[in-house]
Amino acid sequence: MTFRVLVVEDEEVAAAAHAAYVQRVPGFSVAGVARSGADAVRLMREGGVDLVLLDMHLPDVHGLELLQRF
Repeated sequence: MTFRVLVVEDEEVAAAAHAAYVQRVPGFSVAGVARSGADAVRLMREGGVDLVLLDMHLPDVHGLELLQRF
């Protein structure tokens, strides 16, 4: 089984680093990269996400608030 990870990170370099790391870990793949809370909500609604790697300080919402939506 492969766990599909959504990387939620507004900083471009950090998002790329997190996604690259996830790709290297056996049993995990990147389901998508969201650069804002709005992007994360859209990708979560599309489905295909098993795990979220979440930044707490996004430009449009705090990470904990985003978690409460799901």
